Amino acid sequence: PMISRIIFKGNKNIGIGFLLGDISTKNGDQVDKSAIVTDMIALENKYKEKGFNHVKIDYEIVQTEELKEKNLVQLVFHIEEGTETFISQIEFQGNASFTESTLKSKMKTKERKYLGIQKGIFQENVFYEDIEQLMNFYREQGYFKVDILRPQINYFTVTDDKGVERENIKISANPKILPNE
Repeated sequence: PMISRIIFKGNKNIGIGFLLGDISTKNGDQVDKSAIVTDMIALENKYKEKGFNHVKIDYEIVQTEELKEKNLVQLVFHIEEGTETFISQIEFQGNASFTESTLKSKMKTKERKYLGIQKGIFQENVFYEDIEQLMNFYREQGYFKVDILRPQINYFTVTDDKGVERENIKISANPKILPNE
């Protein structure tokens, strides 16, 4: 069968146009379950880029009697967005060599600021790239034996004045400069 229509249910924070732009399956395509699964992963990644780290996406193929006569189906993506996650604080403990603002400026991961204009979205893979970038920065400054011990990532939930729950993250990193031997 061919797909007559793609439907998204449960999306409140990302518009249909953006979601359609991230999937490869289009109206008029034949049903390809492997492509649909790939599309689900792409949709999950889109949500994670926007700070919805607990998103769950599933799909169903709907075929009414009328659609069956025309060999058509509807593809429905069911989205549970979960709570929005953002970084409320990044701190560096035991750091005497550089200011926190200098270290933060070397990172792609940012704290939420300015009433949400700076989103402060937490993406784990980007954060660990930032840790590598910080160690490279220290080395470039002559600290060849540096290690950033396993950062602490603390999650907690807050409810805003409108009753919307969000997950906050506080990150504590501990750069250690090891003595030269």
